[in-house]
Amino acid sequence: MSTRTRLLLLSSIPDVMWLVVAVVAVAGCWTARAGGEWVGSLLLMFATWLFVYVFAVPSATTFGIPYVPISAVLVAVDAVSAVRIDNWTGGFDSRGFSYGAVLAVCAVAAALASRALAVRDSTALRLRFPVGGGRWEAAAGEGRFFNHHWVAPLQRAALDLVVVDRRGSSHRGVLARRDEDYYAFGSPVHSPVDAEVVRCGDGLNDGALNPAKPAGNHVVLGAGSEEILIAHLKKGSVTVTAGQAVKAGQLLGVVGNSGNSAEPHLHIHAQRDGRPLRLVFSDVPGRMWPGRRVARP
Repeated sequence: MSTRTRLLLLSSIPDVMWLVVAVVAVAGCWTARAGGEWVGSLLLMFATWLFVYVFAVPSATTFGIPYVPISAVLVAVDAVSAVRIDNWTGGFDSRGFSYGAVLAVCAVAAALASRALAVRDSTALRLRFPVGGGRWEAAAGEGRFFNHHWVAPLQRAALDLVVVDRRGSSHRGVLARRDEDYYAFGSPVHSPVDAEVVRCGDGLNDGALNPAKPAGNHVVLGAGSEEILIAHLKKGSVTVTAGQAVKAGQLLGVVGNSGNSAEPHLHIHAQRDGRPLRLVFSDVPGRMWPGRRVARP
């Protein structure tokens, strides 16, 4: 089994889990005999959706179908099932209501906690947005619970940027079989700041998962006491060399899928004196929470 096939199978697990829980919630609404049981199933669906919309990035789709229309259909089905309830005041002491309420509270708490645990504003670094030409989405961004980079202290405010279509999918078709199927692959990457190239690397193949060299083809920029890593560039695309001075907006390479990368995307993070820096973009207002979309000309 190829690496890409294994990754496709692994990436399908959240889709399958979401569908299973959604079906269970709908079935719960249809079989509910009292209002509390019906509300409990609805809360189960709400909690599942909240986790999906926050965690299931970059693609806001399940097997290529956007979550939003699926959710709308399920809500309509649940609404129709409400007419079957005769005892609206009963069932609030049921196990079904308790499970749904607890999961909903946990989902809301996780969303709020991620904001509280984000890298503090006092450690922000202002840059220019490094990519353009598409609808870019933060596949990983600020917040402990919503950033898989949290285990690496210097990357706790790291961003993973992908291009998505109107469906919210990062690739063409239902299943992407090659790097070229991803919208981000080959997108130009520009220097976000006037800096010097501290180090860089090229020559690693795209689409070959390489945990030993996690950054893949990359460029590290030094701007004063800050270092900025731009990673997972396409093989043969790096246009700069170590020691070279670059200007903001200068081409560094193009988005690839090298290193420890599951799909083509741009990884960027910054640090100062061993501390992670929150990235703020002068040409993109607002914080880069996971799921944040930025339309660039």
